[in-house]
Amino acid sequence: NAGFSQRWSDALKCRFALAAATMLLQVQGIWKAQEFAPGRALTGHRDNVYSLAVSPDGRWVVSASEDMTACVWDWQSGKRIARLEHAGPVYEALFSPDGRWLATADGDAKVHLYTTEGFRVARVLAGHSGPVYALAFSPEGKWLATGGGEKDHTCRIWEVGTGQLVKTLHGHTDAIYGVAFAADGTLATASGDKTLRLWNWQRGKGPQNGECASVMGRELRGHNSYVYRCRFSLDGKYLASASHDRTVRIWEKESGQLVQTLQLSKQPIYALAFSPDGQLLACVGEEHAVRLVNWRSGQIVGTLTGAKDALYAVHWFSAGGKTWLIYGGGESQIVLQPMN
Repeated sequence: NAGFSQRWSDALKCRFALAAATMLLQVQGIWKAQEFAPGRALTGHRDNVYSLAVSPDGRWVVSASEDMTACVWDWQSGKRIARLEHAGPVYEALFSPDGRWLATADGDAKVHLYTTEGFRVARVLAGHSGPVYALAFSPEGKWLATGGGEKDHTCRIWEVGTGQLVKTLHGHTDAIYGVAFAADGTLATASGDKTLRLWNWQRGKGPQNGECASVMGRELRGHNSYVYRCRFSLDGKYLASASHDRTVRIWEKESGQLVQTLQLSKQPIYALAFSPDGQLLACVGEEHAVRLVNWRSGQIVGTLTGAKDALYAVHWFSAGGKTWLIYGGGESQIVLQPMN
């Protein structure tokens, strides 16, 4: 999709190189050479990797790509166990909290729901009028939120068990690039219109056709360019957003107030993820590096370098007593880096 590609990068077809054994770690402003165990690389995509996620049991990694596939990997062996083909670029892929479902969002205006037993298509959710850029399962896994692209501007809520559309949320005036649920069910959306919105979408039934205006009505203004991914803190009290304006901003959910602006890069920031202990944010973007930041203090505590092109996806997870950071972008490889 031309709109997506133009906004996320001016060089989507470039390549980045994996630094397998040695990366640079910046600690408190001092550059040091830090030896790591070789980072694992998952290879098989033929184009940009836009999102990464891990199954609840920690067994599988799923990746979404411009090459019109979502791939499921046994990350410990490096084996690809499923390659799910689509009719357009795949912009996000995500496992449900109970591990029963895998959802994908694509450039063909479709959301696919796969069973994780055999990775067969169970449902195709159609309703958006253009590309679907973002996905989020509700904490209990009953609902799936989807964010529409430049032709749509809506967030839609679907019942996972039936595939029924239950709400359409209007309010944004440009593409929705990020959606996220808080633990209490509050939904956040991030948009190319430079704003985020918080929705208490379950309040009130709304019209019978499922159409619904901004039911929470809280618009978060502060960014001065496109807002891409957004994520809630582990305690659900704060929302972090990544933007083309080269900042990450931290918002208090209850008040909607901006509490922190993190100047982390001289280039757009595309994605972010909270560490498993909730203390750090990992942020990636056009700068070809992973920034690790204490989001409460604003201090950059580490920088992983080695990529030679933009990074679009980052995710943390814990497995086998270790903490892992996974990221990917312009060359189609996925890097799995142990962070202990």
